[in-house]
Amino acid sequence: MKTLVILLLFIFFVVDFSFAQNWQPLGSPSIGSADVKDLAVGRTTTDQNPSVYFIQGSTIYRSTDGATTWTTTTPLAGTPRAVACKQSTPTWVVINYVDASSLGYVLYSSNNGTVWEYSNIFAQHTAIAIRIVTFPANQLIILMGMEKFNTFVSMKRSLNAGLTWEDVSYFFGNVQTDVVTIAPHKTNAKHVFAGGKTPPPRTLATRSVLSELPPIRTKGAFFSTDSGLNWDQFSHQNVNKNVLAMTAYKKSTSPHYNYVFAATEDGNLYRMFYRSTAAPTTKSRWIKIISWPRHRIIYDLQVDANNVLYAVTNNGVYLSRNNGIRWIKVDDGIRDISNLQRIGTDPQSASITFVGSPTNLYKTSDGARTWSNVTPNRIPGSAPPADDRQLLEYYQLFQNYPNPFNPVTRFEYALPEDAHVTLKIYNVLGQLVATVVDEFQVSGYKSIEWDAGGLTSGLYFYRFQAGMFTETKKLLLIR
Repeated sequence: MKTLVILLLFIFFVVDFSFAQNWQPLGSPSIGSADVKDLAVGRTTTDQNPSVYFIQGSTIYRSTDGATTWTTTTPLAGTPRAVACKQSTPTWVVINYVDASSLGYVLYSSNNGTVWEYSNIFAQHTAIAIRIVTFPANQLIILMGMEKFNTFVSMKRSLNAGLTWEDVSYFFGNVQTDVVTIAPHKTNAKHVFAGGKTPPPRTLATRSVLSELPPIRTKGAFFSTDSGLNWDQFSHQNVNKNVLAMTAYKKSTSPHYNYVFAATEDGNLYRMFYRSTAAPTTKSRWIKIISWPRHRIIYDLQVDANNVLYAVTNNGVYLSRNNGIRWIKVDDGIRDISNLQRIGTDPQSASITFVGSPTNLYKTSDGARTWSNVTPNRIPGSAPPADDRQLLEYYQLFQNYPNPFNPVTRFEYALPEDAHVTLKIYNVLGQLVATVVDEFQVSGYKSIEWDAGGLTSGLYFYRFQAGMFTETKKLLLIR
């Protein structure tokens, strides 16, 4: 009997029941390239809604009402590469631009991007990762993984909101690491973590500019205990790999350990912990998370206000509510699940989280149960973006938008062929309360608006059937 119980627990916590278990890793976004767009979220304790900054194409969009309405900010002609805002004071924003001549610039703003100032950081530096942390006396520290001359990668730090910059140790000189992720500890501003990939070889011309010493090209996970000035590398073999994403926080329940997670390019996830009164060391041990689904490459890791872990992968969004022990897939309503690259969590609300791809931005307001497309300038009912056209190769039902709603919402779906379509609404008792569609339709992308009329507030289900395809999703009416 004891053996049976142990076996059942192993299956429950470890085995991934997904039918995609034998899939091979999909192509990953080019981390550090112009294909990767960025996302930043922040909120003060008095704001009713979070502020959101989202890079889409060559435009930076900003919203101060939780992605309901958007404005644009264009500091200069060029392509934005990275954006970050101070989570507790999102009026502080830092961005990186690349102009037509491939020169990189760093700009900062203290008023939501209304007025921008140039940093004195060297031209030809292009940011790969930007993170803002808070230091004692509420001083801002901005850490950036930098690329110079397209080959040399280092890290810089600013203690005055981007006005002046300094090189940090370990990541400058003849040591080369392609820093692709920077993860400040959620509550301890002195502890910062970074992940890097092995960079390409430097040219002789570039080497002579910076150092005559032979370059040391390295990869792995790194840490700082003085807010990013001095760095060391973890020596454990599990993180002696290309590290794509990291996050760090203190466990909310006793004992109050600090947890640090590192996602590697081979599709594995590792966890390290240390006591709340201690600090990480080079010999800290990293444990593999055996419950992490196989062949899921993580591109970004974040933790929300309740220490719930979010991960965007090459196959959708996952979350863990128990410090990484068990993960569940939560991407209902997201179209381009294989293109997601960034996460933004609301520092004041555990219910609100954003995930972004190069073309779409999604928001959940119910703790990741459902997602809505809140992409700037998206017109409900319009044709899907170019990168969504492949959806017409198979049937698909999208999450209604908005959701929750009052009293009007919109349903969208894709038909790869002509078919008789039904879309029906049911209450929690399984009773049919409305028929939205019941007709033959030609193939294509469809969008239909529906008014809930005299229905009362509550949870409902909508069932979509076309040909042999059937799918049911939830919708929430709030009056």
